[in-house]
Amino acid sequence: MEATRKLAEFLANTDAEDIPDKARSVAKQAFIDCLGVTLPGSQSEAGKLAMQFVREVGSAGKASVIGGNLRCHPTMAVLANGVSAHALDFDDFIPALGHASTILVSIGLGLGEELDLDGRVMLDAYVLAVEGGAKIAAAMVPGHRNAGWHPTGTIGAIAAAAMAARLLRLNRSQIGATMALAASQAAGMLRNMGSMVKPFHAGNAARSGLTAALLAHKGFSGAQEIFEGPLGFCSL
Repeated sequence: MEATRKLAEFLANTDAEDIPDKARSVAKQAFIDCLGVTLPGSQSEAGKLAMQFVREVGSAGKASVIGGNLRCHPTMAVLANGVSAHALDFDDFIPALGHASTILVSIGLGLGEELDLDGRVMLDAYVLAVEGGAKIAAAMVPGHRNAGWHPTGTIGAIAAAAMAARLLRLNRSQIGATMALAASQAAGMLRNMGSMVKPFHAGNAARSGLTAALLAHKGFSGAQEIFEGPLGFCSL
């Protein structure tokens, strides 16, 4: 199948000119919508606790924690913002893939501020991450969800890794390592639906995917067939 290689090539080699303007328009709306739900979500109990945790951990960086008057390392910002964005459960939803914008917009904003990225670059990365994540999800859902996994937390980590990898301009091998790292962090159980852990799934997916890409960017290696290989993500 070579699913991992094909996803890596798609993320690394797709030209911006090949992305339809209509897709960018949808992505722009997703960013606006996510910002709209993150701000009130930051004042929810879960949002406040996540911000408190991030503040206590402390980290150097330029990424903003929405609603918290705080800047920190992007991995911490996306954790807090991801929780806040999903806390009220009014964020958008993509069948099979789950609450992707909560995760991907948080990464776009976090890395965008840290690396001073152009907005169009963030929109393009969002489009590719949604498509790549949705293809993986389509191969796994409904069986994955029926087994008790929450796709926002599990497949969301893969989509998050795809978004971060594109923004960091990783090559094919680095993206393979990113996916391996993200897959080993992917988690989220439906048993936690209705509790504060559900929005944590979104924040944790964002943090996991971004951490994976940042480690791969530094040279961290991993299995290059993490989706299709024996004992890989899809078979498990």
